[in-house]
Amino acid sequence: GTVLYGLFFAALQSGALGMELITAMPSEFILVLQAVIVLVGVAGRILVDLWQQRRRARRLVMDHPQ
Repeated sequence: GTVLYGLFFAALQSGALGMELITAMPSEFILVLQAVIVLVGVAGRILVDLWQQRRRARRLVMDHPQ
């Protein structure tokens, strides 16, 4: 996973230089894009963990009613 992310970000960074030469878009745009990708990945993982915890808690309540 980490190696793939590294290769992906390296490709983005490499493409940013060419994009900056061809278009008027600054290469810093790629840094923002990378940050968004990381935030979405982390937020997605946190949401999955919370959902799984909630499911486990519901299962415990269903298995052991008071």
